[in-house]
Amino acid sequence: MSKTPHDILIGESYKNKEGEDKTNWLKVGVAFPLDKGGFSCKVVDGVALSGDFLIKERKLKETGE
Repeated sequence: MSKTPHDILIGESYKNKEGEDKTNWLKVGVAFPLDKGGFSCKVVDGVALSGDFLIKERKLKETGE
C-alpha cells in the first residue's frame, strides 16, 4: 500500500448555470495508511461525518526540480 496520505472529502451537491447536477468536494480531513492495513484518520474540529464521504489518495505536487 502506498504511504501517500489520503484526503477525506465530503460532497456538496449543486446545480450549475445550465441546471446540471454537480458535486463540489470539500476536504475535511486526512487519512494515513498503516503498515498492517487500515488508516489512521484525522478530521477537522467541528465536522461531523455521516452519510457518504470519500477517502482518496492525495496527488502530490511536483516540485519541478
